[in-house]
Amino acid sequence: MVQWGNRFVKKSRSNFEQWNTIGAYKIKMPARPFLHLTEDDVEKMENTAEQYLKRILD
Repeated sequence: MVQWGNRFVKKSRSNFEQWNTIGAYKIKMPARPFLHLTEDDVEKMENTAEQYLKRILD
């Protein structure tokens, strides 16, 4: 195995900071058609959350 240089930087070169600025940009996130929730699904999630919160508060 050949190893070149040192694994860590020298102490004199390691203590610095640098600022980078990126301009404003938009992210376009497409719709997720695979996550289709029916009314039954939503009702089950609401019931599950309600039961969980009741157990915590009691």
